[in-house]
Amino acid sequence: MTSTVSCDTASAGSGKRALSARVLAGLILAAPLPGCTLGPSPAAPILPSPATRWNAGSDTAEWPTARWWTAFASPELDQLIAEAESRNLDLVAARARLGQADAQARIAGAPLLPTLSAAPVVDETQRVAASGRLQRFGTLGGTVTASYQIDIWGRNRDILRSARESTRAAAYDGAVTRITIIAGVAATYFNLLATQDQLALAKAQLADANALLEGYRVQLQHGLIAGLQVEQQRAFAEQLAAGIPAIEAQRTHLADALAVLTARNPEGFSVTGGSLADLAVPPIVAGIPSGLLAHRPDIREAEHDLAAAGADIQAARKSFLPTFGLSASGGAESVALSSAVTSPTGIFDIGLSVLQPIFAGGRLRGQVDLSNERYRELAAAYLKAIHQAYGDVEDALASTGAAREQLARQDAATASAQRAVMMAKAGYRAGMTDALPLLLSQQTLSGAQAQQVQARLGQVLSLVGLYKALGGGWSVTESPGNADTRDPG
Repeated sequence: MTSTVSCDTASAGSGKRALSARVLAGLILAAPLPGCTLGPSPAAPILPSPATRWNAGSDTAEWPTARWWTAFASPELDQLIAEAESRNLDLVAARARLGQADAQARIAGAPLLPTLSAAPVVDETQRVAASGRLQRFGTLGGTVTASYQIDIWGRNRDILRSARESTRAAAYDGAVTRITIIAGVAATYFNLLATQDQLALAKAQLADANALLEGYRVQLQHGLIAGLQVEQQRAFAEQLAAGIPAIEAQRTHLADALAVLTARNPEGFSVTGGSLADLAVPPIVAGIPSGLLAHRPDIREAEHDLAAAGADIQAARKSFLPTFGLSASGGAESVALSSAVTSPTGIFDIGLSVLQPIFAGGRLRGQVDLSNERYRELAAAYLKAIHQAYGDVEDALASTGAAREQLARQDAATASAQRAVMMAKAGYRAGMTDALPLLLSQQTLSGAQAQQVQARLGQVLSLVGLYKALGGGWSVTESPGNADTRDPG
């Protein structure tokens, strides 16, 4: 039902104004308020209570710094991450999504302000008078129209609040993407260093195996050893050589992955690399569990998605209430005959409109139900994000502790294997043993050194995982989503 009450300034009297007031009052009083019978909105989720402290063996609790990766003391890694932050295409797309959300918020806020439009009119007519003289008539006029929807119930403000919460969620999504990209660059770079270590070990072991094989050949020619020992050493050397191409291919794959992460063309892209042993190993850090909600942007993203859904519920419930609009137009018109201009005629009109939904085929109630269920879905997602965050930190702390112990034990195992090879060589050269103990000790050392590289890699990757689980050095003050949240007007 739509009712428009208009007031013409040229002829409106007190009787018409009184009638307008009575009609408006009647519309408001007669308007049904079904929004009051829609039941309560979904309840807000109850947040879990975290533990009192992580990393109880540490005397201090701290969070990763904003540039946590510099603790590994790798200038090349610093440069790669700087390039990824400025060039990575996923980050470019995330910034574009944030720009879209900001534009949507501005669009959503437009109904809170009046709209203005102008319509100038210029018309010219020519005719021949009875005297045969050409006469020209020019009509000059224009109107300016203004309209404004009165947000009595606050529905438009709810829509704007939802859009602004979505903008903040998009900003936090960009922070999540940034943390993921940085952790991905660090993990890929460390894997590349591990591959280079494996390649260097494989080549060194192959050179040592070939040197021993050449010595066995000489001894075989002099009849000092059996051909079986030569073939066993040759098989071991060939196994080492067969593994080198796969390691080289893996290094190429990792370098290409770094090129993609830094938005570079893989062709011609190169990484100097180095050794995992050259990296500094930062200490394990872990903050107070209750602070995790303020250090994980994915949790803040879920929180603001939930807030946007709550505003959508309020807007949907208020759709049942009547809406009020004001419109006004004014202008002037004059007629010109030849060079003479008549006095302008003023035009002015103002109106009030009231719209009360009566029947919409269930659309409005369906929109409320949809908003309620959307809120329940996002509430579950919000709680899941919190549980997942605490789980990520617990898993990362367990991994870092296990990786540190594993590396210590593997270092000891590798040192023991190296001593075994040295003793086997000495015994063989002194004629006290045959070649079999030396071959077995070589194989043991080869496996121990490969596992040592993997243990070092596991240690640095576990630290990357811990930094990421703790929020990657992100904090609320660094988020671009802290825009002005004040309502206009």
